[in-house]
Amino acid sequence: MSITSEKNIILLTVIIFFALIAVLFYVTSGKRIEERGLVQEGISPSPSVLPLQTPMQKNAVQVQEDSGIHSSVRYEHGSFSPVSIAIANETGCFVEIQNASDEDVVVRLGPYDPQQERGFLYPPIAPHENSLIDPRYGTITQFSFYNKNNPSAIFAVSIDPTCF
Repeated sequence: MSITSEKNIILLTVIIFFALIAVLFYVTSGKRIEERGLVQEGISPSPSVLPLQTPMQKNAVQVQEDSGIHSSVRYEHGSFSPVSIAIANETGCFVEIQNASDEDVVVRLGPYDPQQERGFLYPPIAPHENSLIDPRYGTITQFSFYNKNNPSAIFAVSIDPTCF
């Protein structure tokens, strides 16, 4: 009889241990919006973001109501300029893409792979139009983006941890 009681106590202890680990994981992995830097107090209001549903990918983020706080990249003559930018909480953690060309720019997460598109499916940017995007993918701090219509046109984004 005492062996069964010891087995039950050990089993109960293991179950409680794993339940505590699961609760701890849930609490520490779920960051609040304020901790990610999405809510800024004392700074001009950040743009609102709207999810875009695409049949191929998860939600993408296109920024609406531009507050004017962001870094810019210009597409002209088949390339992006500058080819590398850094964003931080002070710049709103968004990137403005200015299409100064006469063709659509379709921004995709790099590196270029003709077999698949990674990341969010940002909508095309019409000629001589601008688009404001949120380039954050989890807590990864360095990305490259390219123009799907011209894969050799690349720009890199370095994201400061204050954006998360």
